[in-house]
Amino acid sequence: MLRRLDVRDRHRRPSGVGKRVPAAAERRSRASLGDRARCADRDHSRRQHPALLGAVHPAQRRHDHPPGRAQRPHERPVSVGVPPLWRRADATADDGSTLAYWVAGEGDPVILIAGQAVEHASWRIAAELLLHSGETASRQVIVFDHRGTGDSGRGSADRYETRLFARDLVAILDHAGIERADVVGHSMGGRVAQWLAIDAPERVRRLVLVSTSAGDAHGAPRTAAAEEALRSGDRARIARVFFTKHPEWFMHLLAISGDPNIRGRHFRASRRHDALADLHSVAGPTLILHGGADELAPVDHARLLHDRIADAELVVVPEARHGILLEGGPGARIVGRFLDGEPV
Repeated sequence: MLRRLDVRDRHRRPSGVGKRVPAAAERRSRASLGDRARCADRDHSRRQHPALLGAVHPAQRRHDHPPGRAQRPHERPVSVGVPPLWRRADATADDGSTLAYWVAGEGDPVILIAGQAVEHASWRIAAELLLHSGETASRQVIVFDHRGTGDSGRGSADRYETRLFARDLVAILDHAGIERADVVGHSMGGRVAQWLAIDAPERVRRLVLVSTSAGDAHGAPRTAAAEEALRSGDRARIARVFFTKHPEWFMHLLAISGDPNIRGRHFRASRRHDALADLHSVAGPTLILHGGADELAPVDHARLLHDRIADAELVVVPEARHGILLEGGPGARIVGRFLDGEPV
């Protein structure tokens, strides 16, 4: 089913009960993602970690909004009383690499998979919206750093493949004590999520594929300007093709690795991705969410995914760009309702 959504779509309060990450599997830090980022900025200034140098983390703008207009409801602080408490833990990949992840909330677990060479901080808005859709948290949200980014280890160069990134997800779920989770993947993260649903279907309850593709060879190419922006690593250039409005404000969500070698490995992994022949084996409920104005993954990529996955629903939001979920708004509301088993 193809639907075009009106952005005036209403909020709803989700509910659900799920599993808590065992205390023994965590290094608890009583902090929000924003608190972590502020500490990380200080640490990075000493050890020159490239990923967030010069970046303003979104939690530092919790009450900020784009200039020149009133604050919209989806941009207001979404935490109730206090920010969510994110618990830090480290999993170990099957090649020995460290995989840093963070968990907040209780309830049905959902793991968020970021895009190409992007750290977990890119989920700041979407994670809190999914975690605090109502007055209390009803989900357990997991975010993590891809290998080679943020606090995760690099590993060897031959491990940079979307199918192998999916094995990293299994290691994180195992370490967190989660047998089955909702899986949300954005951009390259959606390519990784495809392989998780194909190779480990027993670990996936519901699948959400956002602004993604079965493979670059199976749809219209991205525009030359979008391709150049993505390869540049320049957050200002990338923001202009990512976000629907006020890219200069949402730019703080682009926590991209500053290491050109890592960016190159992620870029090549994403470009080599091709899951088209195996998508028929994705059996669980699947939402395909796409922006009608996406220059990085034109909308025909979403239509092909919808055609190849049996139990899939496609929602195209007119005028939305590649960051449709990262920027909150209708994208986050659509995903929240789908994860609750409601019509979108």
